Amino acid sequence: MSAAGSARAGAVRRLARARLQQLCAQAEPNVLRELHARYKYLVMAHDPAGARVLGRIAAHARVTGFDAACAEYARALDRVLARPASPGGHVNALLHMFGYLPATLPAAERARFLTVLEAYRGGTGTLAEPAALLWQWIGQYDVAYLKPQAYFEPLCRHTRPRIVPPAPGRTGEATRV
Repeated sequence: MSAAGSARAGAVRRLARARLQQLCAQAEPNVLRELHARYKYLVMAHDPAGARVLGRIAAHARVTGFDAACAEYARALDRVLARPASPGGHVNALLHMFGYLPATLPAAERARFLTVLEAYRGGTGTLAEPAALLWQWIGQYDVAYLKPQAYFEPLCRHTRPRIVPPAPGRTGEATRV
């Protein structure tokens, strides 16, 4: 992992732990499910099996007891986020989120996303490219379920917009991302 990737991973872990501690202090049973919904695709990128474990812990918080569930979730979250997210893990998470976009997204844009995603998977593109396209469309099509996803925080939410040219063979204005 690069130094930048390591720093990003450390920041993600610290932010996730801080949010978990803050929410567990509220002692409301639904907060673990809400936190898990927000972090679902980020943890999926790191460890799909770990994401399922975290989901079960959050879903059963009322049964196991809230304090015990928070402690168990914190330990499991640390284990999951300690594993570096692989390119394959990021591709998996991005494709899952891509499935939430409406059918009205033009076929040329869908093809563009898949091309950029394949470039990232193949090592010739960056993760920021498919993530930025997806983030742009989440806003454009108002995909409410994906807007609060923590997956985008270190990649898209706090960066200045950049200009993305239209898909090849497509006319129109460039888009701010």
